[in-house]
Amino acid sequence: MSCRVLKRQVEEETVNEIARLAARMGAKRVTGLHLATSNNGMVRDLYPRMGFAPVSEAPGRLEFDLDLAAYKVKSTGIEIVERDYDPV
Repeated sequence: MSCRVLKRQVEEETVNEIARLAARMGAKRVTGLHLATSNNGMVRDLYPRMGFAPVSEAPGRLEFDLDLAAYKVKSTGIEIVERDYDPV
């Protein structure tokens, strides 16, 4: 995700959509992984801000878990519209 869209509700709506699609497929949980680089320190707290719980931590690696039954959809000004399309 480009840093140009951060703090504009794109993160929230992306997690909303991931949670919605995962639940629709029957998933109970979503796992998030943050691998530290010199360029992504500003999103180190992204998963906790989105409601993910920490699972494990190792140098340069943080793993998180989102319980879909407990997930509260984040309110945003973004609307996702599903459309059928021909990928050809």
